[in-house]
Amino acid sequence: MKLQKQLLEAVEHKQLRPLDVQFALTVAGDEHPAVTLAAALLSHDAGEGHVCLPLSRLENNEASHPLLATCVSEIGELQNWEECLLASQAVSRGDEPTPMILCGDRLYLNRMWCNERTVARFFNEVNHAIEVDEALLAQTLDKLFPVSDEINWQKVAAAVALTRRISVISGGPGTGKTTTVAKLLAALIQMADGERCRIRLAAPTGKAAARLTESLGKALRQLPLTDEQKKRIPEDASTFAPIAGCAAG
Repeated sequence: MKLQKQLLEAVEHKQLRPLDVQFALTVAGDEHPAVTLAAALLSHDAGEGHVCLPLSRLENNEASHPLLATCVSEIGELQNWEECLLASQAVSRGDEPTPMILCGDRLYLNRMWCNERTVARFFNEVNHAIEVDEALLAQTLDKLFPVSDEINWQKVAAAVALTRRISVISGGPGTGKTTTVAKLLAALIQMADGERCRIRLAAPTGKAAARLTESLGKALRQLPLTDEQKKRIPEDASTFAPIAGCAAG
């Protein structure tokens, strides 16, 4: 009852949603307090857009949920959290259909865990190597990226992307992601040598699509492409919805 009272106080102070408490009490109301608390925090974080709840955050939750800090500290170290969670009928390692799944040291809602596995399976099945002319690849990238005595990670990223079906290029602001993608597209077109090369540009939102159109267009204008090659690159980016074949929203 003490934990339930603290959860309700957290709702009053906007640190949890009523839905989070209701979920926790429904799936783990009669369980160890650690399970109930973890369920409430997992539901809250899912509502904030997080895929899972790392158990390491449960040991250090004073800033996010100060009203629950006492509960967190009473449960103790990470090993205790794992033991309590796995002893619950509401949690499994994924071998049983339970509301929550503990995978490693990350706690998932069952739906989120299934979605993660679906995405992982997709990437594992389709992301195999593509046969390319390695000499032509090296020659093309050497023309697009300046020679350096140090490893040029933008060049490495482009090379990897050109030899795999799926690639993810990440980095903070100003690290050259747009330039890398522009040179990647230029290399793709040059290596296609007149063959059909379908390129689609997309972003999560309309505003992001507009920014992508502007920044990528600016980067492409600085590259050594013929007018014919430039025509193969879309002038405008779209949102993901039309590419995925679904309606926005």
